[in-house]
Amino acid sequence: MSVATSVKHIIKIKSCGGPTIHYALFTIKVPAMKIIEKTGGLWYNIIMSENQGINTTNGNIKAANVIPETESDPASNALRSDHDTGWKNLIDKYFERFLEFFFPAAYARIDFLKGYDFLNKELQALLPKSETGKQYVDVLVKTHRKDGTKGWVLIHIEVQSSVDKNFAERMFVYTCRLVVNFRRKISTLALLTDDDKNFRPDSFEDDSGDSRHTLKYTLTKLIDYKGREAELDMSGNPFALATLVYLAKYEHEKAAKTPDAGGAASNEWEWKLNLVKGMYKKGFDAATIREMKDFIDLVAPLRTEDEFVLADLIYKYEEEINMPVLTNYQKALLKRQEEERAKKMLDKGMDIKIIAEVTELSEDEIREVAKRPTKEAA
Repeated sequence: MSVATSVKHIIKIKSCGGPTIHYALFTIKVPAMKIIEKTGGLWYNIIMSENQGINTTNGNIKAANVIPETESDPASNALRSDHDTGWKNLIDKYFERFLEFFFPAAYARIDFLKGYDFLNKELQALLPKSETGKQYVDVLVKTHRKDGTKGWVLIHIEVQSSVDKNFAERMFVYTCRLVVNFRRKISTLALLTDDDKNFRPDSFEDDSGDSRHTLKYTLTKLIDYKGREAELDMSGNPFALATLVYLAKYEHEKAAKTPDAGGAASNEWEWKLNLVKGMYKKGFDAATIREMKDFIDLVAPLRTEDEFVLADLIYKYEEEINMPVLTNYQKALLKRQEEERAKKMLDKGMDIKIIAEVTELSEDEIREVAKRPTKEAA
């Protein structure tokens, strides 16, 4: 289905005779966007979920404002990745595949037929409050061993996104807390997603001279997969794709910082489009494609104007291969755009009826938008 889209703009006009501000409206017709009527799917729900009461696993994607403004601050358009949510969601969904790909020795020891349980809430209760909100991921899983080990064994996974000189010490402290609390064997695993080849903290030692306390844990770095892209591209494991996301992200960021040496790509979305196409070529099912697209957007978000371009290109590609999976989000992006415009108008004191005429939203939808806190207060 094609939907013709009208983009209505508002400009502020100050009267010559005084401080009164008037608003002038004008409309521009833009090319129709092809979308699927039926809503649903994980990615659609994520984009639409914020403050709307929609049941979804994630409400962390916030689209950047793309409505033309007479006064704008380029810095305000900067987007922050959500490393924490992206990895936690993916590990929770594909725990076995995570171990199989990044920690094959640990994977081989586990008897998955006996099941496993996530103990993330229990882990959070043991962590100091000062660690809340930090940019790393902690996952704790109760597992059973194939070798006949009595009882269960805990696997503590940490995914770290940046260089941290205290990383090894923190791993030691967390392990001590786990041992004291659970009195079980602990398998400690660390995945580092930064691009510093020299940052490899895989042990910690506390030596007082009278006693020595040491922790040695298994460490994997994503940057070590550089040069193995062809091998990763052949893999059907979701975490091979997750690794490709980061390798492409490293290269894109590096190119953007060195324009004299070739410069960044001509657009912000091309490398993401190639990753998405790769999922179809590998034969990923629709649910996995949505999960992985969600991951890509959390760890490497685009501004909304680039997301619109990407959406249209994905739609065209899906038409070619007759596999509509991700196109629903175009409608979600359009609605989010209208809601952001409505919020700005409300903040300027405009009447709901006028806003309804200018946007594609109903008065009831605008009232719901009015209930949301401003970005400064959020």
